[in-house]
Amino acid sequence: FREFVRDLGIKRLYFIPISALEGENVVGPGSRTPWYKGGSLLDLLETVPIDTEDPHAPMRFPVQYVIRPELDFRGYAGQISSGTIHKGDPVMVLPSGRTSRVRDIITYDGSLESAFSGMSVTITLENEIDISRGDLLVEPSRMPHVSRRFEAQVVWMHSEPLEPGKPFLIKHTTQQVPAAVSEILHKTDIQTLSKLPTEKLELNEIGTVRLETRKPLFFDPYLQNRTTGAFILIDPVSNLTVGAGMITDREAREERLRTQLFEGIEFERSRLTPAERWERAGHRPVTVWLTARLDLAYMLERELFDRGCLVHVLTDDVESRILPDLARISSAAGLITICSVASDEAAARERARTVLGVDSFVEFDPSALSPRDDTATAEVTAELENRGFIGKDERGIDGEGI
Repeated sequence: FREFVRDLGIKRLYFIPISALEGENVVGPGSRTPWYKGGSLLDLLETVPIDTEDPHAPMRFPVQYVIRPELDFRGYAGQISSGTIHKGDPVMVLPSGRTSRVRDIITYDGSLESAFSGMSVTITLENEIDISRGDLLVEPSRMPHVSRRFEAQVVWMHSEPLEPGKPFLIKHTTQQVPAAVSEILHKTDIQTLSKLPTEKLELNEIGTVRLETRKPLFFDPYLQNRTTGAFILIDPVSNLTVGAGMITDREAREERLRTQLFEGIEFERSRLTPAERWERAGHRPVTVWLTARLDLAYMLERELFDRGCLVHVLTDDVESRILPDLARISSAAGLITICSVASDEAAARERARTVLGVDSFVEFDPSALSPRDDTATAEVTAELENRGFIGKDERGIDGEGI
């Protein structure tokens, strides 16, 4: 039995010989088991260590509801899923990546200086940020994984089998996102815990699958956080719950390994200096970060190319987490790099700012740019001119040329 449960990750096992019929070792020590020196079942139930929430765990606060009774009040209601939050703590809002500080923590009984995991509270911030149900408040220094792809252990609960490609709604924390199972890796034999190859999961079967969501989720492995690491699968037609899952860490580890391939590598070992590259190209290297504006990215590329710039576009088809490293290679070569991402992944953007440096990184709030790509192109190029990355258009009245 010890061998069987070892793979389940159970840390503590207790063995008590009992007789339910005679009450042997149930409430007190039994006379028929003199060889047993341990306590009774009741003793164990009253003294067994109970795992409690770690107050030092990364703070996670899924927003359930936005409270705005008056124009001068905006509060975000929800239950703290892990960690502790204090007044004045810095927080980041996902997926927007906006940052602020906690102004107040409000409950029915009044204001609190701090709150911890399991408490339902309303949080107000020092500055107004566009936040809605499904967003997540986190510690900026301890971010969750942000990805559209992950592995999970799923128990299937519908008479029709689970097969790759079938669409679902995935309910994760306080948001629902369209998703699909891209691959079934294996199913688990519950008698032996062995992994068996399969192409589908039948009713009540458990298996490990890869899922892909339409927009990024913010999650932790289930073993680290049972709220942000769990989800249910919903049939979009019948609205029935058809599966439940626990996110594992394997896919996230593989993604970190891909990222680590670039970390620590220096590309500025050329005998050409950055100044020489600048003089030849006529512009400084810079990375422009655009969200949900792929057509704008290519229109901007054409505009800058026509002005004589060395420019290219990178999209998140290559995996958004390594975009900053690819952009760093381009920056070392003196290029202007336009990174176009389908959704606002705060983790990738923050990493880009760190890897490239704030002096070589420009991001644009998609809501602040004109919805017209031609107008938005002019707005972006004007900003690059104002910040000295490119010269004035030689077609302009005061341009030096590129």
